[in-house]
Amino acid sequence: MNPMSELKFSIVPLRDVIQAKGRLDANVFNMEARTVISKLQSDDFKTWSITDSAITNKVYYPGRFKRKYVSESVGLPFILPSQISDLEPKPYKWIAGLSDKQMVELVANEGDILLTRSGTIGQSVIVGKRLAGCVLSDDLIRINVNDQYRGYLYAFLRSKTGQLLLKTSNYGAVVQHIVVRPEISRHLLW
Repeated sequence: MNPMSELKFSIVPLRDVIQAKGRLDANVFNMEARTVISKLQSDDFKTWSITDSAITNKVYYPGRFKRKYVSESVGLPFILPSQISDLEPKPYKWIAGLSDKQMVELVANEGDILLTRSGTIGQSVIVGKRLAGCVLSDDLIRINVNDQYRGYLYAFLRSKTGQLLLKTSNYGAVVQHIVVRPEISRHLLW
């Protein structure tokens, strides 16, 4: 077998390298993702941004916060990103002393979609009764989505196309991260 026959390559315009702040790692210029983006931007598909107010009410992740760990009897359960897909997430730590603003941003709301933005990026889950009311790590993007689009958006984020787009927009050498930025969210289209 000729090893050159399996070689994948792409021509990347200099403006794309400059726009990526000089990054040359292959996942930034993923050929499959570039093809998907090109197809989505063609006239054949109508697309919407994940931040479009017709689809979502809010897409955000809270900033880092000081954690005051307390006993189970006085705190709220704290759930890590790696636990969001567990059938029965069991907190190992409990948190107290959050401000009202932090409570709004950090406590899971039933029906929201959570998206991991650090480590194993792009994993998603719809918040159900077991996660609702738990304090969540700041390494989770929260998507408060309108009811009629929840299943559709969730299916898209879990699809091969959604995963390609999410994982192409990451940064970080050892621990991968994704962020919600206007130039990235415009690629999260369907």
